[in-house]
Amino acid sequence: MKRMKWIPVLVAAAATLMLAGTACGDDDNGGALAVKATLKEWSIALNKATVPAGQVTIRADNQGTSEHELILLKTDIAPDKLHVDAGKVDEKQFESPGEIEAIKGGTVASRTFKLDPGHYLLICNIAAHYEQGMRTELTVQ
Repeated sequence: MKRMKWIPVLVAAAATLMLAGTACGDDDNGGALAVKATLKEWSIALNKATVPAGQVTIRADNQGTSEHELILLKTDIAPDKLHVDAGKVDEKQFESPGEIEAIKGGTVASRTFKLDPGHYLLICNIAAHYEQGMRTELTVQ
């Protein structure tokens, strides 16, 4: 019967750990700031428009049915003003801290980027997706 007295303690400890996990988020991003990007046909929405410089984890939630990608481009050009050739933006003309590739419909992918201060565009550069509105901007202070 002495073992029974530990059950309430174990239940309380388990509940505390579950709540702590919920408050901190499900992803272990190593202490990096987390930004959620929601991708759909044909839009990208961020839960934050401005973040501090440093390590930033972007969690891309593809709520659409098509495969998408999320490319970060450092530029002062307006989100809808990038030059497009054959349905795609020439990514090589911009400084880029990286991308999250091949995010299948209904899935989530994440990656941590080191972001310097500046203005960034986040785009899907699968043919015609940028032109259909898959773009947004992020300011890094």
